[in-house]
Order: sequence, then C-alpha cells, then structure tokens
Amino acid sequence: MATVVGGRRLKKIPGLRSLRLSKERPLAVAVANGGMVADIDPADIKDNQFVIVKNARVRRDKTTRRFGKSSYLPTKPNSNAVIRMFDYKLGEFTFYRIRLTAAGIHFTSGSAWTALSGTFSGKPTDIASVLGTLVVANGIDRLRKLDLDAETISDLGTIAPRAKYVTGFSERAVGANVGDSDDAVENLWWSGNRNLTEFDALEDISAGNKRLDTSPRMVTDPIRGVFGFSSVMIIPRERSIWLATQNPTASNPFNTFRAVPGVGTDLPGSIAIG
Repeated sequence: MATVVGGRRLKKIPGLRSLRLSKERPLAVAVANGGMVADIDPADIKDNQFVIVKNARVRRDKTTRRFGKSSYLPTKPNSNAVIRMFDYKLGEFTFYRIRLTAAGIHFTSGSAWTALSGTFSGKPTDIASVLGTLVVANGIDRLRKLDLDAETISDLGTIAPRAKYVTGFSERAVGANVGDSDDAVENLWWSGNRNLTEFDALEDISAGNKRLDTSPRMVTDPIRGVFGFSSVMIIPRERSIWLATQNPTASNPFNTFRAVPGVGTDLPGSIAIG
C-alpha cells in the first residue's frame, strides 16, 4: 500500500496503481538553499540544510569555504615537488607549517621559509607530533627529529627504527614497517614511555618491538600505516586492519589484535581516518 497526502484527507492506493489527485496540499514549504551538511550533528543544522539528499535536482552548484581567516604562505623556497605539508601548533599562539620535499625540509611561521639543516635521504612517508616533538619517517633513515628552534634534522635515537610510518601513542613514539624483509614489514617499534630517544628495552624496559601475526593464509601482511589516538591505535595492513590498546605493563604496553580480517589496503595515501 502507498499513502499519498493530498486534499483534505489521506487517500490509499492499492498495489502499483497510480491516481492523479486534483488537489495536493504540501505539508511544508521552505527554500532549500543551504546545501548538504554531513559533518555536524543533524540537530545542529539549519532548516534550509540537509544531512543527505536523494533524487534531488541541483539548480546551482558551487563550492564555498567556511567563514574565517585565510592564511597565505610566503613565496616558495624552491621549485621542488611538495610531497607533504604539515601544520604544527606549539602552545596556544605559535603556529608553523612544514614543507617536505625529497630534497629537503622547510618551515615557516608566516613571514618566510627557513631550511632545516641535516641529512634526509628519501621522500617523506609520514610525519607526526609526539609529545611536542616533530618526527618524520621515510623508510630509509632512522626516524628523524625536526628541531625548529635549532633549525636541524637529526636521528630521534641511536637505534631508532628505519620506519615508513610513525605516530604517537601511549606517550611513546611508534614506528611501523621497518624494512624490506617479510619480518620487517610486519614489525612495530616503540620508544620508552616519555623517553622518545630510547628504543632499546635493555636501557628502558618500556621500549621494545614486536612482529604482528601474519594473515590467516600465512601470507605476508605488510603494515601500511599507523594512527594513534587517546585510547586506541589503528594499524591498517595490506590484508587486514589491526587495533592496539594500552596495557598497564611497562614491558608489554600494547595489546594488538586483528579487528577486521580480509580487508586492507596497499595504497597508504588512500587511508583517511577521522
């Protein structure tokens, strides 16, 4: 049965038979010019906005930005291809933008670009702010520390892993996918608790490393990213998705487990978690 609202009463139409009503009365009329808003609670949107629109005709389409202030970067320091940009906020009022290329790293606070001195051997594959320290991974060098005050690039630690991915979790720097072997691509390394420069468990019991289990088919399952949040760390892999939670044990700080078997990615740049 289909119910149609029209005239002064409800008319029921059996089956697929259609009936044209001589008079229809709309239940509500509004100018729907607010577009579709899907990133906030539906209760907070305006009356002229939609959470989702289906079977609708768009008479005018445009792209707008949120009202606010636009920040324009200074003149580029070189013509090298930009591989990654990273926004870094220090305290309440200090804001930096990091520009990473295969040839070097620059930063700016808004007036001019400043080059960081130090060795950086390959294209950056990941960057994270861990306890106020900027850490960059490229899969070739050991995890690199960016010191914006000294304007330098240096090893995060003497045995920091040569990881492709890095994040901060449980007050540690965590590196993942640390080489080309079947074992290395499944490895997870972490620094000491609030001791980002130490990765040796013999020196700091809260540091260490482990190899995540292989896929159920016993096929190598490389780690393709690592994302730390307040209470959970997400570890996408090529054939599965893993999670890690915190353990109250210094020598074994993470409980890692396969959350989604059989689903993964081999395109790290396609991963978006929010």
